[in-house]
Amino acid sequence: MTAGPRPEKTADAARESAYRLLKRREHSRAELATKLLLRGYEEDVVTRVVRDLAARGDLSDERFAELRARTRLSRGYGPSAVVADLRARGIGREAAEACVSRSMEDVPEREAARKALARTGWGRGERTPEARRRARAHLERRGFSHGLIRSFLKLGPEEENE
Repeated sequence: MTAGPRPEKTADAARESAYRLLKRREHSRAELATKLLLRGYEEDVVTRVVRDLAARGDLSDERFAELRARTRLSRGYGPSAVVADLRARGIGREAAEACVSRSMEDVPEREAARKALARTGWGRGERTPEARRRARAHLERRGFSHGLIRSFLKLGPEEENE
């Protein structure tokens, strides 16, 4: 008597696990594959399940990227930070940049920066040099362009590289 695959590690079990993950939130193909592999499913099973879910439309990198980009922008992250986040989740550079560009039509960069600034003293009307430094550092960490940061904080060129 030969031992076959453990019942909990079959393709059906992997598919059920994938659907449970997708019920919580959208995932990229790469994210879902990584999570299934970490749960002990064989690579060929994971590849087949992810391919099948994508073919059925239950898994979509494009849908994931669009939703993730809009959410991150609306929470005060800048375009470069959102592109980096999407890339880290398995979305290609061109697709991530195009997705962020489309999403910025719904959530303009200035609006996202305004939300990010609301978390700093600058956003509450504090205009001290320390508040400006904190605000600039915060916007840089959030992935906003230097031009936008300069316009929001009215930095002169001599202050930009502090």
